Amino acid sequence: FRLGSNPIDRKSTTGFVFKMYDINTITWNTKKQLSVAASSTEAEYMASYEAVKEASWLRSLAKSIGVEIDRPISIHEDNMGCISIANNPTNHKKTKHIDIKYHIIRKQIEKGLIILKYVPTGKQLTDALTKSLPAIKFVELRGQMGLK
Repeated sequence: FRLGSNPIDRKSTTGFVFKMYDINTITWNTKKQLSVAASSTEAEYMASYEAVKEASWLRSLAKSIGVEIDRPISIHEDNMGCISIANNPTNHKKTKHIDIKYHIIRKQIEKGLIILKYVPTGKQLTDALTKSLPAIKFVELRGQMGLK
């Protein structure tokens, strides 16, 4: 995610990467968010929503080929505020404006289907999908995703 990354419309960019066994990238996506976020925490929450939808699809795909995923799918997040909103089902003054559709994250956590795991900004693969990076860092992250 990158807050207000488009200087014209101020919409943030969402990006996610799913890997199997931390080795093979099985799906990835990057796109501009549909609405302007009021804060970096809100933009991260919106990005996590997109990742949760993809995780749900991956779980269904695995089940359709006879593979049961018997543990929560980890979604790496570098914003502690986002993790706090997701793990706290109470609406607060600062979060009551967030569209209810994004709270599917909470339901997926409650069901034990996903977990938001803190990973520091410097270790986020998705930075290659959402930020302008020095060429060396971009090539490094792209390599970690298994992309050429």
